[in-house]
Amino acid sequence: MDAILLPGQLWRESEFVYDPASKRWLTGTCGPNASAMAESWAEQRYISTLDVYHRMRAAGRCDANGAATLASLADDVRAAGYTVEVLPYREPMPEADWRGFFAQHVGRQAVVFETANGQALVDSISGKGENARNLRYHFVLIVGWHPGGHSPRMNRDLPPGWWCSDGDNFAQGNVLQFYPDAVLAAARPCAAMAVYARVRMPAPDGSGATEAGVPQGWRDDGKTLTAPNGHRVVLGFRAHVLAAKDWPPDDVPLEEERHVEHIEWQHPALGGGSRQLFLRTALCWSPAQGVREIPLGAELLAVETELATMEKQLAAANEHAAALQRQLTALLQQAQQLQHAEDPAVAAIKALAVALSADVPAQPAA
Repeated sequence: MDAILLPGQLWRESEFVYDPASKRWLTGTCGPNASAMAESWAEQRYISTLDVYHRMRAAGRCDANGAATLASLADDVRAAGYTVEVLPYREPMPEADWRGFFAQHVGRQAVVFETANGQALVDSISGKGENARNLRYHFVLIVGWHPGGHSPRMNRDLPPGWWCSDGDNFAQGNVLQFYPDAVLAAARPCAAMAVYARVRMPAPDGSGATEAGVPQGWRDDGKTLTAPNGHRVVLGFRAHVLAAKDWPPDDVPLEEERHVEHIEWQHPALGGGSRQLFLRTALCWSPAQGVREIPLGAELLAVETELATMEKQLAAANEHAAALQRQLTALLQQAQQLQHAEDPAVAAIKALAVALSADVPAQPAA
């Protein structure tokens, strides 16, 4: 893997912050801290650890001292409208799993990972370790990779390793930490999430191209992304479009985001959520899976299959209704015939009365 570093501005701040609201120092905010640094990069504007802590605390996603799980961090990032991909917690985590996830996202998305042995982390640049004792579970932001050899950033040779922003390291200021690959492996990664950019970034290959941001001809005010046809994209769908590499400017939304009982026809068991159709794309959101694109070919096939089934059911229902109508018409005709027909007993009495009247002599005139 070649050398790579997240494009744009990077942030690093201490996880130890004073909270004026509770009038206390927070000492367990490594999770909110790593998320804040990831979001700062994704927005290319400073978002503080305290801001994220208060947001998570209000939603019940972290303890009073800031302690949180990777799952709660991911839930919070999604709720804030970011696109995120998660490597779920597993301990021990197979090395191939975390290495594959890191390699896929490093230098392209901000990777927040959790350690099971944080005390092993020692920065090769400053020579300093973590500001803790017997540190185990800890969150760090990965911002880049160095394959080994001369580092233009430091103008010195470095072993293969990872550029990080670690709010618990004793190093002071807005500086990156460098953890050799063996050191990071000793820290035992056990979970991770990749946070996607919400603004257009230079491509990490230094080509001058851009790989995320506002599509040409669209407008974004920081909260609402508006397509040329006037339809709006907000929250997680907005983040997904902004994070996409070269979102086609003509792939415009055809509607506003709406709630649906089933986010996918092909997988009704997924349940409800939000959905928005674009000219060539469909986005959906659910609490369990966050924002993702719907495979349109499979979805169209599922809709056509359901439509064909409904058409057959409708034809059968129409035939049944026609049969019932024919039965009803026959019954009505029988009723009319019965209504006009005379009871045989009544007819016999009438005939007898006529016969008898013929045998009665006429009364003489007075």
